[in-house]
Amino acid sequence: MCLFRNPNFPFDTSWAPLQPRAHWYIDFNYSHWSEMTIPGQLKRDYRWESVAFWTQYIPALVQYMTTTFSPIEGAMRREVLVYQIGVGVLSCILMGVMVLACLFAYLVFERNPRRASKLEHDRRRLIRDTNKSLSKTDILKVSSL
Repeated sequence: MCLFRNPNFPFDTSWAPLQPRAHWYIDFNYSHWSEMTIPGQLKRDYRWESVAFWTQYIPALVQYMTTTFSPIEGAMRREVLVYQIGVGVLSCILMGVMVLACLFAYLVFERNPRRASKLEHDRRRLIRDTNKSLSKTDILKVSSL
């Protein structure tokens, strides 16, 4: 049965005819529990002076643009920004060159087949000669590789 009833307050909340100089408004003041039964009171002569802070001052303050720094400081900021971008790009390029240099060094020194076969031969000789005593010249020769 509640489905077909009017969900609005049972009080009359209609507006009076518009009068531009009367400044009609509805006051919703629910600061006390006894006022909860009243959906709003239609009042006249809106308090312009007491609310001028919100209606006049705050919108004017929001729209007022100020500069926070001088144009010289702005030019210096742009110069510092260009410098930082340049240093960042240069450091990225140098890091790329370093990675490529390390990669090529690895390929040149580790993939040399003659050097790898010589190292393998020296390893086998060291394993084979563990029971023998090495002379000082053999130790220096092996350590210089």
